[in-house]
Amino acid sequence: ASTILSVLVVLSVVYVLRQLDRQHYKNNPNWEEWVDINIAKSQFIDYDFLRYSEKTKPYYDKIGWTKNDAHLICSWQYLDPKIYSRDNLMTMYNSLSAWRGIENLESSQFEEYEFTFSQVSTDALRYIEDCSFIPWLILIILFLMFNTWRNKIALLVLVSTFLALSGYLVFGLERYPFRIIISLWMVFTWALFLLKSCDNENKHIGDYKHFMRLGGAFIILLTAQEYFREDVKIAHEKYTEAKLEQIELTKKLERWASVIPEKGVLYIIGSTFQYEKHLPLNSLRSFNKIKNVVSAGWNNHSHNQKLVIEALDMSPNFYESAIKREDIYFLIRENHQITKGELNYLRTYYNEHHKVQLFAEPVENQTDIGKLSFTPLDSITTNAPELLSRFEEKKGS
Repeated sequence: ASTILSVLVVLSVVYVLRQLDRQHYKNNPNWEEWVDINIAKSQFIDYDFLRYSEKTKPYYDKIGWTKNDAHLICSWQYLDPKIYSRDNLMTMYNSLSAWRGIENLESSQFEEYEFTFSQVSTDALRYIEDCSFIPWLILIILFLMFNTWRNKIALLVLVSTFLALSGYLVFGLERYPFRIIISLWMVFTWALFLLKSCDNENKHIGDYKHFMRLGGAFIILLTAQEYFREDVKIAHEKYTEAKLEQIELTKKLERWASVIPEKGVLYIIGSTFQYEKHLPLNSLRSFNKIKNVVSAGWNNHSHNQKLVIEALDMSPNFYESAIKREDIYFLIRENHQITKGELNYLRTYYNEHHKVQLFAEPVENQTDIGKLSFTPLDSITTNAPELLSRFEEKKGS
């Protein structure tokens, strides 16, 4: 009975914390719409549960979406507030069931997967690590084993402190600092080792020699783990790469700023510009030279993005307002085919919803930045040249 009660308590705590997290955003009028949109869009992009198919077409028809509208959101370009409204996204989200989501996954995703014990166990551990489940698993174990602890008061103080610090980091800072949480978990786990060892060996918690001996053993245990050494290695490689990337980025930003007018807008699609390669973001100071940047990504429909679009006098629909402007620029990936696919979805969107044709014009002496232009859709412009074809000709020459 006590075990069942402990499990119920743990599940209740997890549920309450989850609800507090959602209510934190829900109670903020600037962010309450975004939190629903962000959850719903994940079903299209992150989990691929809402792939467009003959089976899912009726659900798309219900909210007035075309096949291209489904492709556009999967390319992170869901800025249109009417098509990608909260009501439409939540309608699709609520149409999901566990079984329909699983059935809609593309079977080819698993055809080349190596189902070996080593591969499956490694992926499972990485999943646990990425999701930071381990601290909560430890808490569940603590509740299940609570009666076996002699220092119950010390245990309660330790757990309460851990929860309080975690709560502050998550809710107080309005951001989940993953690395800090992991560091906190490591200290918390070591403290549990110390507390439990004092229970088993009848040692006083203030015993200096026992403290040092256990601390040394715990450090050896951590450093012996392959993933820990690998993490340090990858971090060093990323740091080295980042230093080179920052130098290159600073040069690129200066070059882009030289061709984009002061009131011009730089449109960035998804991960075209990879921020993680430029930590600790020193090079981003050069971004101040480009005054107006609209990034299509996870911040779509957020309060911050709305402020940027309003300041540009392009609210509420950035895409519709762009038709009337001649100073919208965009970044091109190193792999032109990816950018071509993204722009093709955007071109079809303009064809279907605004009856205009989208063109991607090259900028003189630039290979990684282009300019968007629009003309009315007619019999001639319908058969417009393939997007980025002029860039590829320029690249080849």
